[in-house]
Amino acid sequence: MSDYLARFQSSTWRKVDPELTRRWEWDARFHGDKNIKVQAASAKRAATTMMKMPDQFSNVKPEHELALKAAASALRAMAEELKTLAGWAKDYHAFCAAEMKKEEGARLEAVAQTRWGNDESAVEFETSLIQELGTPDGRLTFAAWCHSVGKYRQCALEQISCQIDHLSAGPTPRLRAALTIEQAKDLNRGTHLWDTRSGPMVTCSWRDYEEYLAYRKEVAKTSARVFQIAGRQP
Repeated sequence: MSDYLARFQSSTWRKVDPELTRRWEWDARFHGDKNIKVQAASAKRAATTMMKMPDQFSNVKPEHELALKAAASALRAMAEELKTLAGWAKDYHAFCAAEMKKEEGARLEAVAQTRWGNDESAVEFETSLIQELGTPDGRLTFAAWCHSVGKYRQCALEQISCQIDHLSAGPTPRLRAALTIEQAKDLNRGTHLWDTRSGPMVTCSWRDYEEYLAYRKEVAKTSARVFQIAGRQP
């Protein structure tokens, strides 16, 4: 039994066959009542067909008619059971969606705490940099930095890219940035270099991004000091 199912069963008022809930747990978690309702409708149609079948033949034996009626009765019972299960599945789907959302929020907050702590200015700085990398000028600036530090000089500036160039979906700017960082670290650990008709092309690594972020932070600090000193001049 999954942890979700155990927690939901302890809080729901719905009474459903435990074997059915175990059998349908995964499907209900991700699809709710959709597939269950399809099967319930199929069972009802099959029951109706079974009840009508004796009328379509002239030589139906009594024992065959009883068997068809028994099958129709079983199918109607199955349909009712699935109808009850569908209500349970709809509630279970909503419960799992809410739990997954809470768990994702907690996981992403842990990522945010590790990376930025409570420094919202650091979140804003990195968010702005990611957004900048999603623009043509931002990509060229990043590529020029790569050349300046001796990286990927075999590639033209236009052939250098960074996968961390857009923010992922999320409920808040902080969690959006955290999800972007989490996904980037998982998907973009290494450098990908290949040849194209227009010359060699590279998608830079997570390490490249981290070094560029550190460089941009240093530039920002230097600029801030310059403006601070300039502001003190008489």
